[in-house]
Amino acid sequence: MPIDASRFKQTMGLIPSGISVISLVDVDGVAYGMTASSVASLSLQPPMLLVCVDDDALIRQAIARTAFFGVSVLAADLSELATRFADRNRHGFATGEAYDVGPAAVS
Repeated sequence: MPIDASRFKQTMGLIPSGISVISLVDVDGVAYGMTASSVASLSLQPPMLLVCVDDDALIRQAIARTAFFGVSVLAADLSELATRFADRNRHGFATGEAYDVGPAAVS
């Protein structure tokens, strides 16, 4: 029996999980962000995280071309921010939108 994609997505959204925003500044200085409903610890030595990104997502190429990215775990009251970066075609920051660069990106 085929599963309706929108119903599957809605059902999976009911599973409790932390919501994170993956962010980076690419080699051209363009800032990107992506909501990730699943971020997992992959390795302690060396420290690594697993984040899954769709091949068609705008941010995928930027991640592949940068050495660093940040992971921000969102508090419950930041659902608007999670929604803002959930659209796969809208991962770029708006012109003039403020962001901070973490210490790893500037060292």
